[in-house]
Amino acid sequence: MNIKLYRWDRALDLAVKHNTHLDTVIGYRQQYLEQVNKQETNDRFKQYAVEVTVDWEAINQKVEADKQAEAEG
Repeated sequence: MNIKLYRWDRALDLAVKHNTHLDTVIGYRQQYLEQVNKQETNDRFKQYAVEVTVDWEAINQKVEADKQAEAEG
């Protein structure tokens, strides 16, 4: 939800806190910056971007699994 609302810092905070979806946040942030033709200026995002591999197949699988888990209850 935070990604869709462009609440990047909050999305990153939650990913770090729960130790999950860090690649998702970094990947979508990079995609967004490319679309608006901007460079990364946030030092936290720069730091994690170096540490995290963005694998869109893995990200899509995690997102789909979360959607299914949420629908199940």
